[in-house]
Amino acid sequence: MPADFRCVIGLGGNLGDKMATFEAALAEMACFGEIEAVSQLYETDPVGGPVQPDYFNAAVCLRTPLVPQLLLEEILTIERNHGRIRDGRWGPRSLDLDILWIEGISVDLPGLRVPHARLLERSFAIVPLLDVVPNAVDPNNGKAYRDVPFDAVRDGVRLYGKLDGEADTILGRLPILPLWRLHE
Repeated sequence: MPADFRCVIGLGGNLGDKMATFEAALAEMACFGEIEAVSQLYETDPVGGPVQPDYFNAAVCLRTPLVPQLLLEEILTIERNHGRIRDGRWGPRSLDLDILWIEGISVDLPGLRVPHARLLERSFAIVPLLDVVPNAVDPNNGKAYRDVPFDAVRDGVRLYGKLDGEADTILGRLPILPLWRLHE
């Protein structure tokens, strides 16, 4: 296994000040790795579960020395710090962090499956992932995620916020607020 892992973590949420929560979560993730890229901010339709507000979704490419299980523990702590209560499947939440992909690595453990089990079924996950790692490939079959049919992937995903300025400038100054500016 490599000394550092390059991974993509998906961010989602539909309760509270979502943008501020995402920005705070990114700053916390920077404490256990190097943020290489942040996606645009998307507004997405809820999938499954009860009737609920639309979500915000984004992704971050992170290089970290943490093995996948420890990375999962860290992001679950960040979720709890931001009020996440896991009391129902697919319900509303303040923050949802998922390890979507790890470069060249597949993980299948209780409570942790990478690439994410439903990655290609969830436009709200694959679209931001491709923002941060456009050439990402499935470690199980070597197929590029960008080859997923465009129309199928974009279903229910609307650009909400663009990165405010040059990504390398922003990433060098995290936390910078606001990270995204509204898309017009």
